[in-house]
Amino acid sequence: MGIKRKGEVRFYRSWQLSHKGNSICYEVRFRQTDLWIRTRQDYSELATKKVIEAHRALHFYASANPAFFSSLRPLPQDPLAPPLVKKMLKAAQFANVGPMAAVAGAIAETVGSAIRQHDSYGEVLVENGGDCYIYSPDPVTVGILPEKTMKWCRKLPKIRIMPEDMPVCICTSSSTVGHSISFGKASAVTVLSFDGALADAVATAICNNLRYSEEVEKTLQDWASKSPITAVMAVIDNVFGFAGKLELVG
Repeated sequence: MGIKRKGEVRFYRSWQLSHKGNSICYEVRFRQTDLWIRTRQDYSELATKKVIEAHRALHFYASANPAFFSSLRPLPQDPLAPPLVKKMLKAAQFANVGPMAAVAGAIAETVGSAIRQHDSYGEVLVENGGDCYIYSPDPVTVGILPEKTMKWCRKLPKIRIMPEDMPVCICTSSSTVGHSISFGKASAVTVLSFDGALADAVATAICNNLRYSEEVEKTLQDWASKSPITAVMAVIDNVFGFAGKLELVG
């Protein structure tokens, strides 16, 4: 997740421009990482530094462990790995997927956490290919939009997140939108957790295995019962499913 193809338009970013408040919006790009950030001040220099550090750690580790970039299955934990790689390896084992399934969420959390060290009280939103790190002193409402052309999606229920439940990472995987490898049929699966790597990996795992609308309720209930997952949403065959501790609205 999170790798932008040449010519791909992230249409949802333009919707955020109408946001009212004292925050500013900017983008940070390096190699395959393409971030959209909203904060009270411009932290693009800090964000760029953290992204470069993340890429260096990943490529350094992969140079000695080539399977890290290509494996679709979990790899063993490595006590000598860089912290970001350890986090991705752990998330991959939890979700039973390859470690790169956790990369976009892990980087979004890394950048968001670094910004919050400089601004503990202001809004911080870091979006990385649809995978987000969010903190806000005010309630936030989020939802799934599986297809920008599917008007019925705008009527889907949304999740209300209160300040006490943040920061939170919100990661989405799709079998029908984007370039990521997926073996399932879900239009979208969204996972919320304080752990960005884990949320990303679990979204991929659910999306890989969800093939029929009849499976939605049990699948989401099973995953939502596992700590540290806060909530799970999914859309498949025009069927919406939700499980978790947060409030649905709309």
